[in-house]
Amino acid sequence: MEVKSLDKALKILECFNSTNSELGITQISSMMGLNKSNVHSIITTFEKCGYLEKNPDNSKYSLGLKMLEFSYIINKKLGYQRAVYDVMHQISNKLNVVCYFAIPSNGKVLYLYNTFPLTIQGNYPYRTILGEVADFYCTAIGKAILAHMDDEEAEIYIKSEKIKYTENTIINKNQLRKEIKKIRSFGYSIDNIEHEYGVKCMGIPIFDRSSKLIGALSLSATEAVFDISINEYEMILKESAFQIKDRL
Repeated sequence: MEVKSLDKALKILECFNSTNSELGITQISSMMGLNKSNVHSIITTFEKCGYLEKNPDNSKYSLGLKMLEFSYIINKKLGYQRAVYDVMHQISNKLNVVCYFAIPSNGKVLYLYNTFPLTIQGNYPYRTILGEVADFYCTAIGKAILAHMDDEEAEIYIKSEKIKYTENTIINKNQLRKEIKKIRSFGYSIDNIEHEYGVKCMGIPIFDRSSKLIGALSLSATEAVFDISINEYEMILKESAFQIKDRL
């Protein structure tokens, strides 16, 4: 039996994301279509328990450190870190790129880990994206996963509403189907400045020993260096995917 009050409270937590990392009572009330007093009661309870914390300068709220305890538990249960993390570091340091590992979750790509080289050449946005989500259709890591779903599941995302992040973002359904066919043929995907200006990425699916798709690995570099290294990127990513598969 559904507990409506609990459902409402959890949806308030879901209002917080990388875009809306700090929100006020009025903003949440508007987003949820709830009255302020109701939202305030729920927010106060979350704050007391450590799931939210209040910024005294502007009276807005953000996710509290208590949430990190859950991320540690989930990561430990998944068991992916030991299988992928040192491989990702090798990729980052050998190729001087940023490397990502992500899994599909609730219709999105959920980033679990990223690694950076010792030095990053060029104006690359240096940031960690642990816990961030992205769409399948516009990221290399997402397209690598999308292309290796079964056709029926992939079609759901192909037909879904899309945002055009750059002029290169593929939002046409038939073009996206052709892109998926190409990825399956080549064994890797490319984000050709489709999600973020100035950045190109290459992605490859990751399977476990039973050949079950679990996620994807990608590397990211500035547009200036990506094209001249694409063949080396492909070789290293494919070798890394086999290495990770043996560990899972």
